[in-house]
Amino acid sequence: MKKGMVFDIQRFSVHDGPGIRVNIFLKGCALRCRWCHNPEGLRPESQLLFHEEACIGCGRCAAVCPHGVYVQKDGLRRIFFERCRACGRCAEECPAQALKLVGALMSAGEVCAEAEKESAFFSKEGGVTFSGGEPLLQPDFLREALYLLKQKGYHTAVETSGAAPWDNFRKVTGFVDLFLYDYKLFDSKQHKKYTGRDNGMIRENLRRLKQAGAEIRIRIPVIRDVNDGELELIAQELETLGIGCVELFPYHRIGVSKYRRIGCPPPELFEAPSPEMMEGYRQLFRQKGIRTL
Repeated sequence: MKKGMVFDIQRFSVHDGPGIRVNIFLKGCALRCRWCHNPEGLRPESQLLFHEEACIGCGRCAAVCPHGVYVQKDGLRRIFFERCRACGRCAEECPAQALKLVGALMSAGEVCAEAEKESAFFSKEGGVTFSGGEPLLQPDFLREALYLLKQKGYHTAVETSGAAPWDNFRKVTGFVDLFLYDYKLFDSKQHKKYTGRDNGMIRENLRRLKQAGAEIRIRIPVIRDVNDGELELIAQELETLGIGCVELFPYHRIGVSKYRRIGCPPPELFEAPSPEMMEGYRQLFRQKGIRTL
């Protein structure tokens, strides 16, 4: 049975597909969006996370770490995250649970079992969503997990950036009821500037998914002075492709504190559009006959 690297399981989720859902977050992503709110999902391997506010300064982590990650001197503490090999000894020893490893290997059967615990809340619309990171970078595990969930009769959704080879999409399309497809920027150069990669593969995969008959909901994070000026162009493209549903949501700064917890420099901060601006943006899509959420 295939195993996947999972970094979180959210229960009673109502924002990642229809109804009440279990959201499975898989590690690893090809993009480096400058506004990412799940930075702990970017790397494909398990990694250290430190809740500084919970630390009691007992020093047990330094005593058991074989790699010199923790250094305490003259009452000051420093954590060298780059030295960590994710052995987990410090997290096991920490009495305050200030340390944890983000990311654990789970089998498709284990993921399915976790979903089943919440199935009483699914009703007709709910189900299971895979997010990330980028779940399509673990296609074999994802296919097996989706297959097991469909065998149980659950609704399945996959949230994707589109930045994965088309062959990975082909492996799973028959077991996905809904793709939640992120569309960040229209201009390829701007896309590379803000995410680290151009959007050629992303737009081509979107076209192929639509041609394959997949159910698609576009998701757009709206960021002032980054992509708000491109929304009309995106609306035109979606109209041409025949995609009938888009979810617009304003940029937020939730997750900023996570960067320090995993030893990364703080992210760049952007501005969110006002509620009035958001309503105007939704109207751009409605004028094209595209339903907005």
